[in-house]
Amino acid sequence: MWKDKAVAKKLGIAYGNLSTMLEAGLPVLRSLDTLSQGLRAPYEQAFLRIRERISKGSSFSDAMSEDKKVFAPLDIMIINSAETGGTLGESFNLLSHWHEFSDKMGKLLLSGLILPAFVITIASFVIPIPSQVLGGLDNWSTWRYFRMALTVLSVFYVPAIAIYCIVRYTPKTGPLRRFVDIVALRIPGLGSAIYRLGISRYCRVFQMLSSAGVPITECVEKSGVSCGNAVVASLFEPMAGAVKAGKPSSQGLSTSLPAEFRGIWEVGEETGSLDSCVGKLADNYAYAAEFRFRVFARWFPIFVYVCIAIFLIYNVFVGFTMIYGNLFESLE
Repeated sequence: MWKDKAVAKKLGIAYGNLSTMLEAGLPVLRSLDTLSQGLRAPYEQAFLRIRERISKGSSFSDAMSEDKKVFAPLDIMIINSAETGGTLGESFNLLSHWHEFSDKMGKLLLSGLILPAFVITIASFVIPIPSQVLGGLDNWSTWRYFRMALTVLSVFYVPAIAIYCIVRYTPKTGPLRRFVDIVALRIPGLGSAIYRLGISRYCRVFQMLSSAGVPITECVEKSGVSCGNAVVASLFEPMAGAVKAGKPSSQGLSTSLPAEFRGIWEVGEETGSLDSCVGKLADNYAYAAEFRFRVFARWFPIFVYVCIAIFLIYNVFVGFTMIYGNLFESLE
């Protein structure tokens, strides 16, 4: 995850600088020369290899496709379309914003999880102590103590690791992935942020593909892959059928989407400014998702602290009852 965040940030900066030079009229080869001078490995070598391949006659997207460990399939697909439509500088600018946004969302989510994870880890080794002490120091068992601590840890970490592996290593479609996405949307506080982030990602990718000259049917189909949530992506799937049937794509939007969202999309089609309207929708939902991620990052640690405090107070109360209850019984 940290590697992905670092890649998103560095590529976002590199794409932004490259876009500035291309839109200023600088030739591609000179732009790549200038860009590579400010980069570090492995990005410096990657862009120099691109420069060499282009100088030998390769297209920009073909040159990128030979470094798939550095450049994502989405990046290559958009640049391939941009070359045909003559919007290379604009597409690099959109990709720059895309990667910077992905980096920001990743940091927000991690900021809400790292501290609670640390607190839970510490608490897992504190929680077993009261039961061990109440059993008497003569009956203290180090093995039993660590077994209880690891049991508490497993309650939190085993599901988290399982979900991470499913999201990271399984196909983006299928019943297992859809189940995880459904659960994610129902997490209090976090689910609404994931929902809005998915809509924002769909709109942003749609805008990038459409601006690069990709036919609308392909925009509809390919944008869902980058949505990040199968449930959110399914809200847009009927659009492909509507377009193939000769109808406006807005007629295929799910009625589960907000009426305002569907209205803006429809206006964009009617006025011929769909790219602009979809970009605005991407911005609006990105801001909404960011706000909810910030709220989650602020309140989730507090929720964890309160739960741990309640559990510890409960154990103290039980211990107090056991000690003084036995004392009162002996006095009687």
